[in-house]
Amino acid sequence: MKGASQCHTSAKDIGRRAIVRLVSSAAFIAARLGVWVLVLYVSIIIHEAGHAVAALAMRVQVRAVEVGTWKRLATFHAGGAAVTFRLLPIRGFTSTTTVPRSRARYVVFALGGLIVNILSIAVGCLLIGRLGFVAVIFALVNGLAFVENSLPLAARPPFRQRPSDGWVVLTLTRRPDELLKARPKAPPVTALVDELKNWKPPSAE
Repeated sequence: MKGASQCHTSAKDIGRRAIVRLVSSAAFIAARLGVWVLVLYVSIIIHEAGHAVAALAMRVQVRAVEVGTWKRLATFHAGGAAVTFRLLPIRGFTSTTTVPRSRARYVVFALGGLIVNILSIAVGCLLIGRLGFVAVIFALVNGLAFVENSLPLAARPPFRQRPSDGWVVLTLTRRPDELLKARPKAPPVTALVDELKNWKPPSAE
């Protein structure tokens, strides 16, 4: 009887330990996912803030800033601009009430977010010693954002509603005939040139 009682107690202890470990693992995973989501939102915010600051530096009024995509969570106004947060922390965009008067100014507006990404990567690397995992994720997310926004990606609904910053800069700094001379047999470049014929200044993403 005593042996059976000990076995029963031992089984209960094993069950309790298993539950504690399961709960601890779930809490750990949830915390890590929460860090990822928070870092994604913060990275989008500072990227779009880079565009907004660049626009304001050129005395161009910012009309709207969107952080994330899909379902709208909240909207508030700051400095005359409508700032909207959406459910999925994937991409964002900044639009202005007027188009910058020169190509050079629009290039500065488009580069504002990329410059902030570079600075964020540097800050994340410097803070790894203090913040560890969070700093690594921050630097990584901003690095990926920099690469994705630097590529000359045209708008391709529903997958991409707006062209990338790299596409805007390429459009404003190079002529279609120069693109064809650089890579005359490249279909992507030919497609890009076709789009440039009817191009209008888009919102920076």
